[in-house]
Amino acid sequence: MPALNSAFLFSKQKANSTPFVSIPHNIKESLNIDKIQSDGIFKIEPGDGNTIYDACYIFEDISYKNQDEDKKISTLLIIMKLFKAFKYQFKLTIANEQVDIEKFVDEIYKPIYGDDYPVVEKGIGRWINQKIVEGTRNINRLMYLTITVRANSFEEASSYIHTLDTSLQLIFSSLRSKLYRMSGEERLAVLHKMLRLGGTSILPTKISPDYDGWKNQILPVYSKSEGDYLVVNNNKCVCTLFAHEYNASLDEEKVIHSLLDVVFPVYITLDIQPIPSNVVKDKVMHNQQNNERMMAQENETYINSRQYGKGPSHKLSKKESELEGMLDKLDTDDEGIYLGMLVVVPADSEEELIERVEVLQQLAYTNGGYTLEPYMRKQRKALSTALPIGGRQVNNMRFLFTSSAVAYQPFFSRDLKDPNGVVMGRNRTTGRLLIGDRKSLANPHCIIIGFTGFGKSFFIKIVDIAQPLIYTDDDIIMIDPNNEAMKFIKDCGGQYFDLTPQSQHYYNIFEVPEYVWNGDSLVRNRFVARKCEFGGRFVSACMTGILTTRIHRSYVENAITEMYEEYFAAGKYKNQPTLGIVLEKLKVYMDKVEMEAEKKTLFYIVKCLEPYVTGVYDMFAHPTNIDITNRLTGFGLMHIPKDDRKPIMLAMMHMVSNRIEENQDKLKACRLIVEETQVLTKDEFTIGELLYAIETYRKVGGIVTLAMQNVTHALKNEDLCKMFSNCGYKVFFDQGGVEANEISEIVKMSQIEWEKLGEGKVGHGVLVWNKEVYLLDGTMDKENELYPSFNTDFHEKAKEQKEIEEHSKGFVLRKQILSLLSVHPLNKSALINLCTAEYGEKVVEDVIQELLEEKEIIYQNELYHKGGMVNEDSSK
Repeated sequence: MPALNSAFLFSKQKANSTPFVSIPHNIKESLNIDKIQSDGIFKIEPGDGNTIYDACYIFEDISYKNQDEDKKISTLLIIMKLFKAFKYQFKLTIANEQVDIEKFVDEIYKPIYGDDYPVVEKGIGRWINQKIVEGTRNINRLMYLTITVRANSFEEASSYIHTLDTSLQLIFSSLRSKLYRMSGEERLAVLHKMLRLGGTSILPTKISPDYDGWKNQILPVYSKSEGDYLVVNNNKCVCTLFAHEYNASLDEEKVIHSLLDVVFPVYITLDIQPIPSNVVKDKVMHNQQNNERMMAQENETYINSRQYGKGPSHKLSKKESELEGMLDKLDTDDEGIYLGMLVVVPADSEEELIERVEVLQQLAYTNGGYTLEPYMRKQRKALSTALPIGGRQVNNMRFLFTSSAVAYQPFFSRDLKDPNGVVMGRNRTTGRLLIGDRKSLANPHCIIIGFTGFGKSFFIKIVDIAQPLIYTDDDIIMIDPNNEAMKFIKDCGGQYFDLTPQSQHYYNIFEVPEYVWNGDSLVRNRFVARKCEFGGRFVSACMTGILTTRIHRSYVENAITEMYEEYFAAGKYKNQPTLGIVLEKLKVYMDKVEMEAEKKTLFYIVKCLEPYVTGVYDMFAHPTNIDITNRLTGFGLMHIPKDDRKPIMLAMMHMVSNRIEENQDKLKACRLIVEETQVLTKDEFTIGELLYAIETYRKVGGIVTLAMQNVTHALKNEDLCKMFSNCGYKVFFDQGGVEANEISEIVKMSQIEWEKLGEGKVGHGVLVWNKEVYLLDGTMDKENELYPSFNTDFHEKAKEQKEIEEHSKGFVLRKQILSLLSVHPLNKSALINLCTAEYGEKVVEDVIQELLEEKEIIYQNELYHKGGMVNEDSSK
């Protein structure tokens, strides 16, 4: 039996809260906040009894837009759980706020070493501006959750809110979103932005329940109502609209988000009031009784008119079915709510406000499935309700079950915004910049995969070289199997070590650093032990086809130990230890030993080492003559035969290890980039060295980037596959067909994200950051000063070169024709005959046509004839 006053109780749930002042006499009295605390809990209603208190959270967006249908459904079920978590009013506010573009760029673009790399600084700055312009420009999105409670004191309210905190954290954690409760100062900053429409002020430092001076500091100085909008401080306008006249069905991806894809500020607030289940049930049962009574009356009418077989009308039958469905929902734990949707639109003028409101009304009607209208004569109250504070001053709301209310879900797509990160490109889903800091990842190593010509090398130069050069003091070392980065590294002022036989460029792998010379015996002993371990492995790498044993390594280790003992005993200024000295000592050992077996062992060691000391591969055997202190260093392997790469690779990786270890003492990071990794993974030895180095570098602050053409190379080696899976940062450019299938087995992606792997657009890819997936646009305009040195597309370069050559030929030919015309009149046919053999028919015809259109040929011939008539052919 429903309550007699069920309709009244049902309607009462959306009642307005008690205003701070019934009839405000000034702006200060119009803000419906009574008292505030520094912990962020506000008292909304006046009075000392059972009144409204609130708290406000800021939370992260999640990846919803590009997810598969089953994932979307599971997300909506969690959002239903969120809607049912509250007993009192709560609000969800999505703020698309306009930011100062210059300030925003200054925050993300801090080229502290830009003076050292002026071209890089200018090019990266231009690229960042390009990506901002291509996206949502200067719009930033924030999301707020405001919760309320009725309590008798701050202490009682605080106790309830702290209890609710735990439940909310669990719900948002299951959504993979972070939730943070804001302090009083942070909340006032948010209110200031909305109330002053971006104006500046000094935020209050004194926050106390006994002080209300903060209101003057966050409220505008002047506000005037113009019926359907407010004028703020005489130079801003703001209009609050409400949603109504909804379609029968709504798309949860469009209801809210159809309004957010605009390039001006918008605030959308969902004012939600939970309704106790018993109140909803009483109301439904009351409606059901009324409907049954009407059906009985209708049936009596049929009987009186002798229409004995006629059943109830379609309208009443349909309503009966709907009411039964409502009762079924209540029996299956669904709950009812009132929901009001408010949209706040600020502008710099009335004309601009009208234009923006019309844009939003059109988007709401065509895409969202509802109508937006301004609140008439209630703009102050509507704005107060739209603010992320508790309380309600306008109540144009509709009843919904929580299962239907998920159509208003606020989530769209996550953005990557790491403080102190580098710009990685534009998020193609949201239009905002992707900004990531690899040093913040638990595993900062990266793998980048993409077929030749789709932007892999380009991306590395933008993200992993250029920006770290101007933002950080990190060292950057690149292993370049095909020598493709030589020009770029040199253009940046870096050191490129082309490992070419007989190049006369040397790096001494046994050199004693300053910190070792100045260190105690423990430091020196550790250093020597590490060099002995390296020396033994280096010999094993040199002795291709020979089974090496501990005996081979012991001879080498003895020679290395003896060399360092002599060096430390002789003094600092003695010639540095080298691989050549080690070889000489091994030769001495060979002459001294008497047993033939020992002599034979040493003979093999010496003969295998000689090519790397006195032979063609001597680049690591002599005193260093290259700048090893340069922050940017490249190693080119193209001219080293594959069969001789083992010891070279080992020596090179040892050098990198030395650099990283030295940097560790200086608390300075070192980045290792390996281009065309598939070239090195063909050999078990080189891949073993690479994986060993990666694991070692991670422990001492090294950051490794591996780039390869397809994922198959990564999957062939079990250890590399494991490393690939554990990387905190992965980027995939075009990987269609089988390759995309293999990636999807390792990286969890939705169907939409998977399809983007085979999209085939240069510079477009899929970025995986800490298990979150983003659609990436890393393209750069060809007009950018960095584009020529970044670009490695052979066909594009060939085309550009041909255009340059043709343009150059045309320029020279033009001068030559004008010179010929200055001494003799010539017509078109004569010029073609004279010049075609040297310049080609097309170039000649193009230049002559230009000169004819400019009337230069006629003019020059007329000059020659001193005003006489030009023959007919010369004007053709």
